[in-house]
Amino acid sequence: MLTERQTVLSERFLESCDAGVSAMKRLTAFLFLLILAAVDPVGAQETDPHAIYEQSCARCHAAHAGDFVHDRLDLKEGRLVSTSSGKDVEAFLSGGHGRLEAAERQILIDQLIAIRQSGRLFHDKCLTCHDRAVEFARSRLIVKDGVLVGRYSGEDTGQFLRGHGRLTPDEVDTMIDVLKRQLQTPAN
Repeated sequence: MLTERQTVLSERFLESCDAGVSAMKRLTAFLFLLILAAVDPVGAQETDPHAIYEQSCARCHAAHAGDFVHDRLDLKEGRLVSTSSGKDVEAFLSGGHGRLEAAERQILIDQLIAIRQSGRLFHDKCLTCHDRAVEFARSRLIVKDGVLVGRYSGEDTGQFLRGHGRLTPDEVDTMIDVLKRQLQTPAN
């Protein structure tokens, strides 16, 4: 899917081809589009999974995906299913529930599975003092050389968590994964 900016530029390029613009100008425009695609890749995930849930699901379900997943869904054989009906969530969404495009469905399903697999660790041990995981991670943390660190302190978050939040060593590893995942999804 092209971004709005890439679509406009592509249309201008095609118009220039039709308008009899010189071959050199068309080549320049084409090279510009290639550079733009490299800088702003089309294949990159451009949609925030949290925004998909909040815009398409939260009006009828829980306000936050984490609450919905843990209250209403199970993970069986790698697939999300409703705890009340046993229906496969992906099949349900593919049938039109939520009116999501295929790419949005996949982004949402991946997010819901990741939430289910990580348990309610952030909810149970961190939410009392901190914002939601996504808000906390995006405002307070960054990944530097593959390590999750404090945005302002530069402190290794894994080391910090070993003495913070009543986390076991295994929970520290899970929490690092949860927080990194929040940073891998774009904010809208």
